[in-house]
Amino acid sequence: MTYMYCSLDSLDEGSKLNIYGVVVSFRYYNDARNPNDEQQCQHKLVVKLLDQSVCRYSDQYAGAVDVTLFSDRKRNLPVVSVVGDILRIHRIKGRTIDGRIMMEGKIGVSGCHAMVWPQTFEGDAEEYTHSFSSGNLFTLTDADKQMIDELRVFYADVRPTSDLNIRGKIAGILRGSYGDVIVQVIGRIRTTRGSVVLRVWDGSRHRNELPIRINEALEINQAESDFDEQLNWIA
Repeated sequence: MTYMYCSLDSLDEGSKLNIYGVVVSFRYYNDARNPNDEQQCQHKLVVKLLDQSVCRYSDQYAGAVDVTLFSDRKRNLPVVSVVGDILRIHRIKGRTIDGRIMMEGKIGVSGCHAMVWPQTFEGDAEEYTHSFSSGNLFTLTDADKQMIDELRVFYADVRPTSDLNIRGKIAGILRGSYGDVIVQVIGRIRTTRGSVVLRVWDGSRHRNELPIRINEALEINQAESDFDEQLNWIA
């Protein structure tokens, strides 16, 4: 089955829509009332979703869309771990409140289902391994993978400085940014000028493969590939 997805700036009221977005805030509630359901007690997840279509670079999160998901069981709600996770929802409805479109749905009702992918992936996890799915059957096409890639890159460009290393892992580091990590040294080499270059590992894997760059001022005669082999040999 092929699904069509709406950008967050093209949502309308009443229709069942399929959407992707980056979570920029989230909160769980217990014993929440669903105004569209007679049941009094439910669990609820409220998130703000962002994509390229609603991002305002002067105030990145101002255009984020409010999404509320209900469930009779908390375990059926999407498990969002951190800001930056990617959320996909199928068959969610929109309604207008104070002139703004808000999205609402009840997991497992009328085909409403959700999936979550982490902003970064660690260890031996595959790049497109989901961290949550509300159903046992789901689709993951090349178009879905492209959407996940684009949202990861998009959020890496717009997320605030305070969120640069949200997991404290190598996988969360952006080029040119600073952060604190705890790592294991697995290789070391001393340059001709007495500097030391380290190869480190922390169990995570950076999706863009941060390469080793050797400054010519260090007067290292080996090519990068030879340098890389020497680090591996030392490790």
